[in-house]
Amino acid sequence: MLLGLFFISVGLSLNLAILWSHLLEIVFGVVILVILKFAILYILGWLVLVCRSSRLLFAGVLSQAGEFAFIIFSRPLLM
Repeated sequence: MLLGLFFISVGLSLNLAILWSHLLEIVFGVVILVILKFAILYILGWLVLVCRSSRLLFAGVLSQAGEFAFIIFSRPLLM
């Protein structure tokens, strides 16, 4: 419940005028961050010898969502 209250308070404190005035920079930064995280996670999966399809799933899901994506993984990645 407190976690929900935290996210609601953060969402209500956003200044939408700043968001709209810097929209291109924000979108560009997010895209670069996701691509960088994907590359790092893909390389980590390659280093631990995860098969290619699982490595793509691992890097794709975790690069976008962070630690919340661990919920999606219900089975081991190494096959």
